[in-house]
Amino acid sequence: MLGQKEHHARSSALDALGWLGPRAEPAVPQIVEVLKSPEGYHRQLAATALGRICRGAKGESAKIAVAGLIGALKTGPGDAQHTVCAVASHSLAEIGPEARAAVPALLEIVREKDEDPYRAKTRLQAAYNAWRIDPSTIEVVLPYLLDVLRTSAQPRHRQRAIGVLGDLGPAAGPAIPALTEIAEAESTADEVRQWARTAIQKIRK
Repeated sequence: MLGQKEHHARSSALDALGWLGPRAEPAVPQIVEVLKSPEGYHRQLAATALGRICRGAKGESAKIAVAGLIGALKTGPGDAQHTVCAVASHSLAEIGPEARAAVPALLEIVREKDEDPYRAKTRLQAAYNAWRIDPSTIEVVLPYLLDVLRTSAQPRHRQRAIGVLGDLGPAAGPAIPALTEIAEAESTADEVRQWARTAIQKIRK
């Protein structure tokens, strides 16, 4: 089924394999091949399926999936909004510590200077997912998130950075002063101030 060129058939097969979870592990090599497809949507579905099938997995299948997903972090055809990269990043984090080989590639994304708003959103996701895989990356992730808070001209990116800081929990302790400043600033939108207060609560738990 994965070898079929018909769009809907391949899409349905990838979706079904993802929902099978670990039971679909024998199909991992075939799914990884789909990550090379010129169809961005198929690559997205393949990356999603790999995250579901290999969540917390170990062994050869996890290694094959990780190698394929690392390749999917690079922008390819039919992915102007960097959706495949974002999904691959998330799936690598779902695999967990077995995806440590992907950390350098994720941090490379974090260090990019591309101002494209879609790519900036992907960088935020890459930062969070790098930390999920390897908490020691906090030394890179935290300064990056604080820089987004201070310098981003995109309110949504600042909100997302606040959300990620909250998700980091106690590891984001050094960000509390910056978040407090946002939470107390009367010139800041009420929604953003609430996000900051929520993040502070999560960090202090």
